Amino acid sequence: IKEVTKKTISFFENFKIIDDEVKFRFLNNVLRLSYDTLKSTLEKEEDFHKILLFLSLNHPSQYPHFISANEFAAKYDIEQVILDFHVHQIIEKNIYPIKFFKLENNAEEIYYLQVNEKLERMLHAVVEEHITKLTFLNKLYEGDPKERYALSLKSTVSAILEEICINLFNEGLKDSLRPFLVKYIEYLAFKIEKEKKLIEAYDKLEGLIWHEVKAYNIELPTLNKLEEAIKQIDEKIASDPENIELYHTKERILIYFNKYNELFELLEYMFKQFPGEAKEIKLKQAFVLKEQRNIEEGFNIINELIDRYPDDKDIIIYKVYWLQYLNEKEKAFTLVRSLINEEPQNEVYHDTFGEILMAYRNYEEAIREFQKTIEINSETWYSFQTYIKLGICYKELGKFELAREYLNRGKEFTNKATTDFETKQKWLTIVELFLSEIEEMKEWDSES
Repeated sequence: IKEVTKKTISFFENFKIIDDEVKFRFLNNVLRLSYDTLKSTLEKEEDFHKILLFLSLNHPSQYPHFISANEFAAKYDIEQVILDFHVHQIIEKNIYPIKFFKLENNAEEIYYLQVNEKLERMLHAVVEEHITKLTFLNKLYEGDPKERYALSLKSTVSAILEEICINLFNEGLKDSLRPFLVKYIEYLAFKIEKEKKLIEAYDKLEGLIWHEVKAYNIELPTLNKLEEAIKQIDEKIASDPENIELYHTKERILIYFNKYNELFELLEYMFKQFPGEAKEIKLKQAFVLKEQRNIEEGFNIINELIDRYPDDKDIIIYKVYWLQYLNEKEKAFTLVRSLINEEPQNEVYHDTFGEILMAYRNYEEAIREFQKTIEINSETWYSFQTYIKLGICYKELGKFELAREYLNRGKEFTNKATTDFETKQKWLTIVELFLSEIEEMKEWDSES
């Protein structure tokens, strides 16, 4: 704070900012959003501060006071095109890891709310309580139509509105808060599901099984429509039905769109069409079943493959993961330790053991296994993941400086990795999630 105090005081004096709430929000923005990120498109740091002031002034708690972009540009001597562009970059393009919500009262009157600021945390708590109530009570009576609890999302939104317009927001924002809340609830649901998926995604099983599929260079993010993508690849398969690489491309498209039923059917067809690829195809089917939460059926496939290929240690590694999914902790530990005893210098075994230990929150032992992995070989295709997992372990142990160090190293290695786009994005998202959590914890500590 001391580093920016002089500049901030001077800025407040120059532009006659006297509202303490605006000052606090501005200072919070300055400390969390770095000018360096926008330096290439914004010549003057003072213009950057003006943009942050615009966001700080147009906050829901300021209602009904509001200043339009046009008025702000004239009053604070900044080109409106520069203001509009950089607000768009911050809010819509998410160039910072910190998210802002837009509360649109009309086309011109837009308020900005930052994730994890006090107002948003309070809103989060209220919404979470009402949604939990909706879920629990409807679940309680779902088996008895006579007693079915009459709660809907619509009535829940209305109840949330009544509460927050008394305690958090001005009544004048009520009409604009209704559509905002629907989107906000969707955001929370997506965030919870995403974090759940990310937490489940620490293991490298997907990479082990689908590694060759993801090696094919197909620009999936440009394929906006599943039907169009499938039509294109089916036409290629029809003209060259013996080319297994085309089937791998179709696998990847179906994975991208989470079409696991169709993917399983495709693998069934490939099993008959390419008998020489039987083992790899069966492993993929086991993974699909796992994604569909049919863990037992996937486990049966793994055991069948072990019976058929008893000397294949890779399949035994997959069994370790499945034992963890089935919560067979001791069996998973015993099996992976037996592999390490046979080959103590095998980095995959140590990394896998670290992942299993992580799943059971044994972070200190997991750290030792990940460090051993890097000691044996720091240049595997999954090394960037190992560094990130080390960072997560240190974060869970409260060792935030070490956590930040390893997360940032993992981020650096991820950006340099030759892995596919989706895998990179997934792990970069994991990094940002945990770096953000570390910053939040530090803020909460300082507030308390």
